[in-house]
Amino acid sequence: MSFLVTYAGQFKNYKLPDEFHYEKIHHTNQSTKNKKVGDEADDEFEKHLQHKKTQSAISQYQKIERDHTNITFKDAHSIMTHSVKTMHEDNTIKEAMQLMQERHIHHLPIVNDKKEIVGILSDRDLLKQTNRDLHLIDIMQREIIVCHPTTKIPILASVMLHEGIHCMPIINDARALVGIVTQTDILTAILQMNLLKAWG
Repeated sequence: MSFLVTYAGQFKNYKLPDEFHYEKIHHTNQSTKNKKVGDEADDEFEKHLQHKKTQSAISQYQKIERDHTNITFKDAHSIMTHSVKTMHEDNTIKEAMQLMQERHIHHLPIVNDKKEIVGILSDRDLLKQTNRDLHLIDIMQREIIVCHPTTKIPILASVMLHEGIHCMPIINDARALVGIVTQTDILTAILQMNLLKAWG
């Protein structure tokens, strides 16, 4: 089984419904069209992250344009970020925000002493909190879908779309965190493989 669901240190197999994508894609598309920016968009933290996200996207595109090699990506291992920045559940929201600002990241896995993932946070999760002294254990999402490095990219992307998640933690056979795949990683792989030229 390529995908697992972890909660409080327990793992169970994740099974994708047989006919999931058509309704989900339509719903996701409509939700995106109707989405309005909330008041939190004015928050300095989010402004900073959005600015860095734009700079990162431009930098990635320029790098791709310079590299004319037709690269092929097959699985999660080939596109994942290997050196994942993490924190412990005892760290505070203030510490997490500082790390995410410094490293320009939008998803933060929370791990235990064995490097096993026990939670995850996004920049939006942090923006909702007014008490910066809270510990991450108090706000982190505990139920997480994870997969192995050998998971094929189309299946990985399908699960992320179906579940409405923006990143996928990658674990090894010992269930330790070894990487993370984001939507940006998948889009970058598509660009590097020149797949968009088919629609040009």
